[in-house]
Amino acid sequence: MALDPAQLAEATAAQKAAAQDPSPHVRVIAGPGTGKSQTIEQRVCWLLDQGADAGRIVAVSFTRAAAEDLGARIRHACLFGGHPSGVATGTLHSLALRALRAANRLSYPADPVVLHRWEQVNIFDAEFGKVAGHRKVRREQIRRDHEAFWQTGEHLPPQVVPPDPPITENERTSFRAFHRPRTQLYSCVLPGEIVRLCVREMAAGLLDPAALLGIDHLIVDEFQDLNAMDLAFVHGMADRGVQLFAAGDDDQSLYSFRFATPAGIQEFTSRRTDVGDHSLTHCFRCTPRVLGAAQQLIVNNADDGRLEKSPTSMYGQATPPVRGGLGCWSFANDRAEAEGVAGSCARLSAAGMNPRDIMILLAAPRRQSTVLHAALDAADVPYAAIREADVAETDAGRAAYAMLAIVCEPHHYIAHRTLMGVRKGVGIETCNEVAQAVITNHRNFRDLFYAPVPDGLLTTTRQRTAVQTTADLCAEIVEWGPHEQLDARLDDLCAHVDAIRGETSASDDLRAFLSELPPDMHLGEVLLYLAADRDDDRRKVLDAYAARTGQEVDTDELVPDRLRIMTMHGAKGLSARIVFIPGLEEDHLPGAKRAPYPGQVLEAARMLYVSITRARLACILSLARNRMTFGTMEETTRSRFAVDLGKPFVDRPGGIDQALAAQAVKAAERLES
Repeated sequence: MALDPAQLAEATAAQKAAAQDPSPHVRVIAGPGTGKSQTIEQRVCWLLDQGADAGRIVAVSFTRAAAEDLGARIRHACLFGGHPSGVATGTLHSLALRALRAANRLSYPADPVVLHRWEQVNIFDAEFGKVAGHRKVRREQIRRDHEAFWQTGEHLPPQVVPPDPPITENERTSFRAFHRPRTQLYSCVLPGEIVRLCVREMAAGLLDPAALLGIDHLIVDEFQDLNAMDLAFVHGMADRGVQLFAAGDDDQSLYSFRFATPAGIQEFTSRRTDVGDHSLTHCFRCTPRVLGAAQQLIVNNADDGRLEKSPTSMYGQATPPVRGGLGCWSFANDRAEAEGVAGSCARLSAAGMNPRDIMILLAAPRRQSTVLHAALDAADVPYAAIREADVAETDAGRAAYAMLAIVCEPHHYIAHRTLMGVRKGVGIETCNEVAQAVITNHRNFRDLFYAPVPDGLLTTTRQRTAVQTTADLCAEIVEWGPHEQLDARLDDLCAHVDAIRGETSASDDLRAFLSELPPDMHLGEVLLYLAADRDDDRRKVLDAYAARTGQEVDTDELVPDRLRIMTMHGAKGLSARIVFIPGLEEDHLPGAKRAPYPGQVLEAARMLYVSITRARLACILSLARNRMTFGTMEETTRSRFAVDLGKPFVDRPGGIDQALAAQAVKAAERLES
């Protein structure tokens, strides 16, 4: 297949115009698959061609994984273009942390780490609940209330569904009393804290990140995912002379649960003067039928500030053209739906499609996963389930993760707390007592494990045993190095996990998981691999190892080709030839929690839009007219978005037949040729 030369010239010209715009600030609206990343790479190279200092260019993205991918792309582009590769990349949090560190405005015993979800729930929330007497759901609601305030300036911003009952002032007071000393103790922060601190320092005239860090150009990817405090930080730097390059798409703003708002990119041209405004509309990812359905959906569910776009699939005018496919299926019940999807996947695989080129996206995984997994198992379809094989989420895996984190960063305070807390027989009460004793007696938490504990600090045998056994372990692993090879430390690592968990077989799953890795992998690389919870992220770690060593790695053996089952949020940034979206029912999309709030309903439409546009060749959406709920078959209501796709839903017993599967495989081959 060959793309239309004239259309290709238009697409590349649009990317070039955006990348080489000399305006003080630039906004690039980039729809799905329109070459946003390539445009950012071109922007960096163009700036360097114009004489910009690589060390004075910073590029940031929304998540650490996205930032790492962006950094790799930029380094590759610089190498290919003969430019220095000194462009800094990261997240806005890491940039704010650098600025505060440079200004000596950090008041933590070590560089604070942002707590992962596991640490938030099992350490921070658990200890807060123990101190304040709150149960699991309520303590998380109170924490979220403060995270909203840190990231938006409001406890109840428009993106938040109000908790029931509302958070009281007494609860907020108790949280503040707990939060500050506890985050100081563990040298950790919750999402949004560092950026907020940076913004407050800037507003008070005490901090100028641009001057401190020597930044002339700030490139912000996924601009639509910034929250109010992120926007204040970015624009505050622009007010101090930094040139902004903002890239994103308001139609792909999904992260209201992180308080993101599409208004940031929508209002960019009104907030800044002298803006070069560009729109990338030529889609290299989706076929016309897929893109057309997605576009019709989003136009019918647009907010007042939505930016108009006219996307075009590059495959409609290709030679030969590939129109792609859109399926809208209806099934009698959820079991028939699951069997139809599973049977379709099996027949696609039998026709020659790699299972990895098939993706199933779920809006309500807790409700949908069980019946879907059973159908896929029965059809003998290999699949990677949501959070499957996430060894780091088990107690044994978390112990190994904490040990490796300490090896790679000896001042990783929260890893020390994790190591103490996952030991069998050490509960949240003991950990909280130790924490309170350290705070009350003005001690340093990490010193507990590396220096003699003052007499009288720990008052019970349980406390002393918990600290001493952890200290003994730290004394050994502190001698390890992040560049040591896995085979040199695997037995030690597993033996320590067994001792921590008090079972000789506690590390069996961990050993099996790690034994598949190259034996000469560095422990630092093992840490990254263990932390990755998606096959795609594990592949990136393996690719980096292969690049470092020059060795060929059988990635397909270590991370087998499997159909991917993912949440709609989790699939952002990924793609597949065929995408299935089952469960297009009102209880799932927008869902009962979103339905009362118009803004949340619009975000649900954007989430479906993003999900559809993960599909390169074809997208198949389906609904079940009846669904099993708590053992009872109940009639469902089709999603309000089902009428916005431009195609009626029809009964499709069994799903894709073998002939259609063979046609799809041939069409996919043309798509990629």
